[in-house]
Amino acid sequence: MDSKTLRVLEYDKILSRLAGYCDFSASAGLAAALQPTHHREEAVRWLAETSEARYLLSTREVTIGRESRTGRGSPVRPGFARHRAQRPIPRTP
Repeated sequence: MDSKTLRVLEYDKILSRLAGYCDFSASAGLAAALQPTHHREEAVRWLAETSEARYLLSTREVTIGRESRTGRGSPVRPGFARHRAQRPIPRTP
């Protein structure tokens, strides 16, 4: 996209809002540096990754950074250690 289109879309404000969701300065820097792609395949892949992330965040107690996005719990997924303890590791022949 050309710079005029990005200005009209207020792309800088979008990136700023996105960076505001980042808990780490390195993540915020990566978010602020995002640029649209001119390649359809890359855009499709990015959309699939975004859809998967939204699905995981909406259906599971997934954490990003310091705290879960549901506002509950610790940085470690609740029940993870309990789940591992309940599922014995199968022996290999």
